[in-house]
Amino acid sequence: VRAKGSLKTSSSPTRKPRIEEGSKVEANYRGKGKYFPGRIKRDRGDGTFDIDYNDGEQEMRVPEDMIRLVDLDPNAMSLVLYEGSKTVSAFEVGAEIEADFK
Repeated sequence: VRAKGSLKTSSSPTRKPRIEEGSKVEANYRGKGKYFPGRIKRDRGDGTFDIDYNDGEQEMRVPEDMIRLVDLDPNAMSLVLYEGSKTVSAFEVGAEIEADFK
């Protein structure tokens, strides 16, 4: 998925939200390269997290670099995905996008 055209950017500085218990995420299930939605069940305190996936599956001790934090900012009405310390994608509600659906 990619944005068509340019996205509006905020002039105010943004900080990357922390992954914490209850956070909505997408995680690389079993490290096989496919990301699935879920929530953080437990922060192990060692850089790994337990995840309850939306489909009922669970996974323990998932490293942070295999987790994308999904942050819906209600004020900006935008969706931002974080992978590790970098922003992977950001879309505003109503933005025109292109997707390669398989």
